[in-house]
Amino acid sequence: MIAAGKNSRSIAIELGISVLTVRKHRSNLLAKTGTRNAAQLASYAVEHGFRRARSLVRLAPAT
Repeated sequence: MIAAGKNSRSIAIELGISVLTVRKHRSNLLAKTGTRNAAQLASYAVEHGFRRARSLVRLAPAT
């Protein structure tokens, strides 16, 4: 989703989580990969063979 250019708010809505949670996950990914922005993170993912997780299937809303 990050590589697709989605912002934190869009990701949060699609996954049914808070914007702060998305930001924390993004921050953790940047720190763990040693990247500084979304473009570098996407490049890292391609270089290391990451693929789309579950084809970015939309999750059913919690009831």
